[in-house]
Parts: sequence; structure tokens; C-alpha cells
Amino acid sequence: MFKIFDNTNNMNKIKNFKMKNKFIKKNNPNKILFSSKAWITLLAIMILFTFSCSQIGILNKGEISKTDESISGTQKTEETSLSNEENQYSEDSTAELQKEIIVLKISGSVPDFIAAILKHKARELFGEVVVREEEVLPVTDSEGGKDSIKEVEINIDISRNDENLNNFIIICAVNNFFSAKDNIEFKEIEDFFKSSYNTDKNDEESKEADSNQDIGKPTKSKLYISNNIGSIFKKFYGDIENENIAFEDYSDIRKEISLNSEAIALIPFDELQKDLKVLNINSESIFSKDFSYSDYPLAFSVIFNCENEDYASKLKEDFEKDFYSNMDQSKLASVNMTGVTALVRGVANRMDIKGILYPAEKIAEILKDADITHISNEISFKENCNAGQSGTVFCSKPEYIELLRFVGTDVVELTGNHLNDYGYEYLEKTISMYDEEGWKYFGGGMNLGLSKHPSLFDINGNKIAFLGFNQFGPSYDWATKTQAGSAPPDNPFYISEIKRLKDEGYNVIFTFQYEEAYQYSPLAYQIDDFRIMRDAGADIVSGSQAHHPMGLELSREGLICYGLGNLFFDQMQSLGTRQGFIAKHIFYDNKHISTQIIPTLIEDYCQPRLMEDDEREDFLNIIYNKSIMQES
Repeated sequence: MFKIFDNTNNMNKIKNFKMKNKFIKKNNPNKILFSSKAWITLLAIMILFTFSCSQIGILNKGEISKTDESISGTQKTEETSLSNEENQYSEDSTAELQKEIIVLKISGSVPDFIAAILKHKARELFGEVVVREEEVLPVTDSEGGKDSIKEVEINIDISRNDENLNNFIIICAVNNFFSAKDNIEFKEIEDFFKSSYNTDKNDEESKEADSNQDIGKPTKSKLYISNNIGSIFKKFYGDIENENIAFEDYSDIRKEISLNSEAIALIPFDELQKDLKVLNINSESIFSKDFSYSDYPLAFSVIFNCENEDYASKLKEDFEKDFYSNMDQSKLASVNMTGVTALVRGVANRMDIKGILYPAEKIAEILKDADITHISNEISFKENCNAGQSGTVFCSKPEYIELLRFVGTDVVELTGNHLNDYGYEYLEKTISMYDEEGWKYFGGGMNLGLSKHPSLFDINGNKIAFLGFNQFGPSYDWATKTQAGSAPPDNPFYISEIKRLKDEGYNVIFTFQYEEAYQYSPLAYQIDDFRIMRDAGADIVSGSQAHHPMGLELSREGLICYGLGNLFFDQMQSLGTRQGFIAKHIFYDNKHISTQIIPTLIEDYCQPRLMEDDEREDFLNIIYNKSIMQES
């Protein structure tokens, strides 16, 4: 390794040497020789210096090259990392540009109460949700514009009778409770929408065309549609031109219905109240146990559509989890209340000849079509009974209980005034037979205390209590502390008991075995006595004594049926004693919301059947004419 010289010192030495040499030239004779040697020495030094620097440069260049490679590698790593970060940033930026926002597009045909549920559900599921009504401008982002947002649009609309859906909006056709009309064909409803009847028309040709349409009553009566479902009918029937169709708030509809017996209204099921009669459609009742959502002509469903099926599916499932229907059958309960059952005399004779089930063959399915079927059996069973004998001292054969099984009995009323005709021992045996069947009973019992006990039910969350007593007597029929019998009258006790049951959340049905009157109008003092129990809080008061049907009374406080007439009895002597009705009471979400009157007519001394259309209309007109109508 050569020694490295400091160039600065060398240059100074050379300069000094030149100055010295210049001095010698001027003053020394041997200056030429000395100068040559100096130059040779200087040249050697310079050659050595140049070689040394060259070697050092090579070495340094190698080190620098290695350093450059190291720096270059580090730089490339950093560049790769930076490139990855840039790519990631680019992807994030793309994702940001492709941010999804849920847009809920709700058709104008969707009722407001459904739309409110959907908005709530969508926000619970997806967070930020834009609700877009029809014909609303697209949503844009204030910073990036609409291109920075990917809209996922879920379209919500109304469909009719879609078997693939699991949600149903049920609409009822209703009219005045005291109207004789209790059925409407769906064609009658559609005819309202198809008619273009207008009272201001001057076009004689159009008037003639309308008059030629087979639309009958619709142009003479009025169809009211609740505002909150009006959009549904506008969707399926377009612009409504018939002036006999009016869209009104529910409160106004109730007022109009109460004043116009010809008026009909379409309202959501959940708006039903007991002062409105729910019409059967095509002779089918929405309160039937066989009711089918998909077959009902006024059933509608909410449909969900989206390009991304997952979003639509999630919203649909969450919506249907909480909203199955505004008529949820899991919240519904029905009670069939009936009139007099006395399996004696003519009834017993026909049963012995034509079979035990013969009296109920035409009515059994109607009676069974309820959650609770009530039977007021006024007669005790007795071995070796001559049930077919004439007179007014009664007993029934034990095998006749098969008829009560056949009609689906759930609860037996024991207020009858013939229960102890042969002695209380037979009533005790009869009650034991009911116990074996698993049937409940009320209005009588094994002793006085038990005779006052209510019969309690809880059907789909509807708490229903039955209470009753025998107002009429005779005294030997009443229970005592030690003997079975019907419950005797005791107004203070029952008023208190009704209030207790109401406090516990029960709907109370109270029944009377009252004085018999063969007329359609209730007795004046009967009205007073029945109202006492209604005013105490009973939701329904029913007269079980009547061999002749009587009028009704409907008020805010409750419904009174003063007499239901005969169910199974042999009184064929007059039209009035052959007539009767089943009162089908409907409870929903633990509230009495409706009652259907189902008229019957006895044939062959024992066998009730449903009345024909003209018979039913005549009967209902008479009954309602003898009813007490109060503002509900």
C-alpha cells in the first residue's frame, strides 16, 4: 500500500522549489545540472503519486459500488412497499368510490302503517338508509357526486294473493251492525270500481251504458274506503270515477255507517270494532277456522325486489318475523254461544229412531267452528230415563251425551231450571260425566260455593270468563251448601266478581236463566236486570232462557243478547219457537271486536239448520227492529 500524500503540501513544496531553483540559476554556475536532477526527482514523485491515487480510486470505487448496490436494494424495497401502499390506497379509494348505500323505494300503494314498519326494520338491518318515494330525484354525495356511491335499491310494493309470501294485509268488508245484509259477493265490490257512475254526467250515452251494467245496489249505495288503505285499491283499479266511492278517515266511516244501513266500507282488520258487522265474502267468513289467507279476495301482501337478493331476503325475513298479518290468527279467539238445549220429548224420540247424532247433522260443523263451543244443557242425565215422555218434568238418557261430543262442546252452562227435576243426585252424576269429558261448566255446581265459580279460558292470549245464574228458579233447582244445583241470583256477589275478573284481564260473558217470554222484544225489567251486569263490566250478557229469540242491545259498554232461542228442542208450534241464532263472538288481542249472528231454523222437532237467504233477511230485520240501538 502506497502512502497517500497531501496535495496541498506537495504543491507548496514545488512552488518553493521553483523559487529556489530560480535563485540558483541566477547565482550558481552549476545551476543547469542541479535543475535537471531536480526535474527527474520531481517527475518520479509525480508518477508515484499518480499511481497511488489510481489504486486508491479503484478501491474506493469498489466500496462505493457496494454501497450503491445496498442503497439501490433498500430503495427498491421502499419503492415496492410504496407501490403496495399506493395499490392498497388505490383499492381503498375504489372501495370508497363504490360505497354501498341502501335505498328503500316504497311504492305509493304501500299503506303508511306498513311503510313505517319497513323503514324501521331497514334501518335496524342496514344502518344508514335512504327512503325514496316514487318520482324522487337520485341521491347524490355532496363531496364525490353520485358516482362515488353505489346505490342498492330495494323496491317495495303490494301484491295480491301471493302464495310465496308470508305476510298478509287483511281488509274487511263491513256494514252497520243492525243491517240485515251479512254477505257480499266479491263481484259486488269490484263492480263499484268498474262503474264510472257520476251524478254530474251529461253524457246520455254514458248514463245508459252504466245503467246496462249488472251492478245493482252498488250505484244506489255507498262504498267507503279507509284512507290508509285507499292506495291499494288505486293500484289495482286505477283512477276511481264512481262518485259512490268515498275515501274517508276511519272515524268518519263509522259515523256514516251508523247512519246508513245500505253503506258498506272496506277497512283494515285491525280497525275492527264491535259496532261494525263483518260481512262474509262469497259466503265465507274471515273468522272461520278454515280461513285461508291465499284464497281470501281482500288479502294483499308486501313484496320485496332487489338486484342483490340477499338484501331483499334479509328485509323480508325480518319484516315477516314481526309482521305476519294485521289479522294474526295466533291472536284470535272465537266463542259460539247457543240457546236452549233440552234432549227430551220430540228430540229424544227422533234420536232414538234416527240416531243420537241426527239433531246436529246440519249444524255440527258450524258449532265446532269456534275455539269455544258453549252448550246450555238444561237437563240432567238419568239411567233408565224415559226421555221421550210428554210433560215438563225432564231427564235425558246418559248415551245422549254423544250428541254434545259431536258438536264440539267445550263449556256447559248449568243455569237451566230443569236440572233437579228428578233430584240433585242426578245433577251430581251429570257433572261427573262432564268432568270425565274434560268439559268446563259454570252457572251451577256440586254445591252453592262451586256453583258461583267462573269458567276460565285463555285462548291465544284472549282471557275469557263465563259466569251466570238462574234468576227464575224454581227454588229446588238452586244449589245449596250441601246439594248440587244451579246458581241462585246474587247481584252483589256477581257485580263484585265481574269487577274482579275484569281487573285480572278477563273478557266476561255473563248469562241469565231468566223469565220466559214468547216474543221478540225483551221485557222491560229484563232490560234493567241485564244492564246491571253489563254496567258492572261484563263485555257480553246473554239470555239462555229464551225459547223465542229476542232483540239485542249494543253500546260502548258492551253487547246484550236478550234471548237466543232454541237450539235443540221440540217446540215446532210457531215460527218464533223454531227460530234461533248462534252468537259467534270474536276476540282479538284480548278484546271483543265483533259478533256474528248466525240464524237457525228447527225442522222435524229437533234438527236446526241454517236459514236460507230470504229467511235470514226476514228474521234479522225483525230481530234488529226489536233491538235497542245506542250510540256506540
